[in-house]
Order: sequence, then structure tokens, then C-alpha cells
Amino acid sequence: MKYMRRTAGYIWTDYKTNTQIAKELKITPVLDKLLEYKRNWIQHVNRMPRKSLPRITKSYSPTLLVAQLVEALRYKPEGRGFYPPWCHWNFSLT
Repeated sequence: MKYMRRTAGYIWTDYKTNTQIAKELKITPVLDKLLEYKRNWIQHVNRMPRKSLPRITKSYSPTLLVAQLVEALRYKPEGRGFYPPWCHWNFSLT
């Protein structure tokens, strides 16, 4: 936090707290940025189709039936005919 004090023009004898200096410099805390990123990602996943793997794993619980997971893995979205070999990993579930 020394860099914030130097940037704001304060020294330790000025008795300013780090939060006061951060507010004065309008610095956004890292935790707020992380929470914003997480919120944006969750909104992105919620816009996906219900059978997409990220949306299923978002609400994962250990009681999820294997049949539901296999069905989701066999789901092919319209407009995409080619699947590379690494997409066909559902054979390992049987």
C-alpha cells in the first residue's frame, strides 16, 4: 500500500487509512472485480441451452443421474455438423 500513499502524496505521519486513500484515488478492490467476473460468467452460462454441459455442471449435485449426463453429452446443437474426436468422450461413461 506504500505506492498508493506515494501516488496520493501522503506519508505515514498524515494518519490516513488505506481505505481512505483508495477511495480518494478511486481504486476498485480486486475482490469486487472478481465478483463482477463471476456474475458475468454465470449470466453467460444461464443464456446457454439447458442441455449444454456448462449449464448442467453449474447446478451439479452428487445425486445427478448418469442417464441425464449421458443424454446431455449426446446433445448436438443445430448448425454444427462436425465434432472433433476429443468431443466424443461419452464412450467412457458406458
